[in-house]
Amino acid sequence: DTQGFEDQILNGFEKNIRNVYGIQIELSIVELYKNQKLYDHFIRYFMENDFVLWKLIPGFTNQKTGQVLQFEGIFINNKYIN
Repeated sequence: DTQGFEDQILNGFEKNIRNVYGIQIELSIVELYKNQKLYDHFIRYFMENDFVLWKLIPGFTNQKTGQVLQFEGIFINNKYIN
């Protein structure tokens, strides 16, 4: 859990990302940390790097409103599918 720093970690790992089978990442629907990137940024990022969104896992929810604030996304490298 990187507390809003997912983008910086992926930037540091960018040269090796194509060698990874899969990644599980916490994705936020709303900004919970200052200047954090939201779920749509990461979905695009992984698609551009030839990963497929494989599974969504429910995460953090606003107990008062029922709105999902975060969820886990599992992305699989397309070269390992089939």
